[in-house]
Amino acid sequence: MKKLNVDHDKCIGCGLCVSSYEENFAFDNETGLSTVISQDNITEDMKDLCPVGAIEITEEEFENFNIGLNDVVNTTYKKLTTNIYASGNLYKYEVVLQWKNIPKVRSYDIIGIAYNSNVIYN
Repeated sequence: MKKLNVDHDKCIGCGLCVSSYEENFAFDNETGLSTVISQDNITEDMKDLCPVGAIEITEEEFENFNIGLNDVVNTTYKKLTTNIYASGNLYKYEVVLQWKNIPKVRSYDIIGIAYNSNVIYN
């Protein structure tokens, strides 16, 4: 799922996005800068329209994503690696999340780990 954001450090309040995509953008009454009011019908044209590059479109990258043991998943912004290894009589599961490119606005990453108790691992 795509996510729309306005970088207020770059926005100059010219109103091009507000006048072109009034269903997605509006002026913030306090700052006078553009703000996102809807995440519907996002297109790359929105990003290209801004003369100062203040509009960013990102992806919700790992939404409902299932990965297995010893997997590597690469997305635009992140690399997720999983591994299981023996430590004495126990097994440990390791998850490493690395940023490749850091967007201006980031979402929270929640990693849930579960196992199927009906499966016997040898």
